[in-house]
Amino acid sequence: MANRLLVGANLAVRAIWAGNRVLGLAFLAMLALSVPFHAQLLAKIATGHPELDPGVAINGLRAMVSIGVAWCLANDRLLSALLGMIESARSGDPFVATNAARLRTIGWVLLAMQLLDFIVGRVAAAFDLKQLAANHSSVSLSGWLSVLLVFVLAQVFEAGTALRDDLEGTV
Repeated sequence: MANRLLVGANLAVRAIWAGNRVLGLAFLAMLALSVPFHAQLLAKIATGHPELDPGVAINGLRAMVSIGVAWCLANDRLLSALLGMIESARSGDPFVATNAARLRTIGWVLLAMQLLDFIVGRVAAAFDLKQLAANHSSVSLSGWLSVLLVFVLAQVFEAGTALRDDLEGTV
C-alpha cells in the first residue's frame, strides 16, 4: 500500500514538475513577446482599463512575469528535491543525510517563495495593479509556519540519520 502511494506521489510530482516547466517557458515567452508587441499591449490596456496608465501597467506586468519566472525556477528546485526524497523512500531507505539536505533545500525554497509572494504584493501596489495587489497584500501565517516546519524536519532527519549511523556502528 505504501509503495503504491509513493508511486502515485512520484507520478503526481512529475506531472506538476512538467507543468511548472511549461508555465516557466510561458512566462519567458510572455516577457519576450511583450517587447515586439509593446504598442498592441499599450492599446489593449488603454481600451480595457482606462483607469490605468498603460506604460506603467506594462512595466508592472513585466515585473510580475519576471517574478513568475523566478517562482518557477524556485518551484523546479523544490520539486526536484521532493522527487529525490520520494525515490529514496521507494528504495526503502528514506532516513539518509541526503534527505536531510533535501528538506533543508525545500525549506529555503519555501522561504524564497514566501518572500516572492510578498514582493508580488509590493510590486502590484507600486504599479497600481490593484487586483493583483489585493491578492498578495497579506502575509500567509501558514506559509511561514510551513517554512519553519520543514527546517525542523530537516534537523530531525539529520539527527535521526546520525543516531542510526551510530547504532549501525555499534552492532
